[in-house]
Amino acid sequence: MRAIEFGVDLVELDVRETLDRDFAVVHDSHLGRISGTRLKIDQTPLNVLKSVPLQDGQTVLSLLQVIQMTPAGIGLLVELKSIRAIEKFVRLARAQADRAGEFLTASFDLTLLRRVQRQAAELPLAVVGRTPACLDRARHLGLRFTTACLDFQCLERSMVNRLKHEGLRLFAWTVDRQADIDRMISLGVEGIISNRPDLVKARIAR
Repeated sequence: MRAIEFGVDLVELDVRETLDRDFAVVHDSHLGRISGTRLKIDQTPLNVLKSVPLQDGQTVLSLLQVIQMTPAGIGLLVELKSIRAIEKFVRLARAQADRAGEFLTASFDLTLLRRVQRQAAELPLAVVGRTPACLDRARHLGLRFTTACLDFQCLERSMVNRLKHEGLRLFAWTVDRQADIDRMISLGVEGIISNRPDLVKARIAR
C-alpha cells in the first residue's frame, strides 16, 4: 500500500480465493516469488497465508483489509485472478457503494466478469487484456464495461483515439520505464498502472 504515499488516484490489486473461500491480495497462484514457501493460494486458508513472512517484511492481506486501509477518495481497481465465491465477492463489492473512491472490478477472465455482472449488473467492470481483441470478445459475451486495461506495448495513438471515441476509459499496464511512461502520457491514456507510482507522478507533474 506504499503507492498511497505517492498520491495515486487508484490502487490496482490482484485477488485470489483461498481454501476457506476468503479473498487474498496476491498476484501469483502461490507464494513462491515473495516468500520461502510455495503454498498455493487456493489450497491454503487465509489465516495460514497471513502467518507466512514475506520477503519484504510484509504479510498477506485480505481484500477486506485493503479496503479498510485505503483512505477515502482513493479508488480500488480489483483484478480478479481466480475466485469461485462470486456471491460473497459481490456482497463485498456492493458494500463499497457509498465509499468515497471508485471500486472497479477487473479481470482477464471474461467468463468470470460475466458471472459478476449476472449477480450485480450495477457494478462497474473493467476488461483486462493484451490487445484490443479482448474488448470485442467481451462485447460478444454481453459484458457492459466502462474501462479497458490494455498492455501498454499494444497501444498507439489511433487506437487510443478510437477507444476514447467509443466512450471507454483506457488504462495502460504495466508501465515502469520512464520512456514508456512518457509515451503513455503523450497518448492521453486515463490511467497508468505501474510498479513505479513515484516516477509516474513525477513525469505527470513535469
